[in-house]
Amino acid sequence: MSSSFQHVRFENQQDITILTIVAKRVAEYEMAEELGRELSQAADEGGCQNIIVDMGEVEFMSSVGYGPFVGLRAHVKDKNGRLVLCKMTEFVN
Repeated sequence: MSSSFQHVRFENQQDITILTIVAKRVAEYEMAEELGRELSQAADEGGCQNIIVDMGEVEFMSSVGYGPFVGLRAHVKDKNGRLVLCKMTEFVN
């Protein structure tokens, strides 16, 4: 696990990298951009094709928060992997 990320932590379980978003709110463009970079970098460091994004700690996400997932989806697809989002709350989904 890397501590170099402000908004994401990651771990590998078998052949899956689990990315946990630790930010409570994703509501500003700059933060969403940084989150996108961190998600892609953590996915690379995790090294697995398949990615689960745990959103259980996110309490609110505005529409700008969806951009990072579009980028991560393309990143995972380029590696012939699969992306799954889980633990989304009603204020996120």
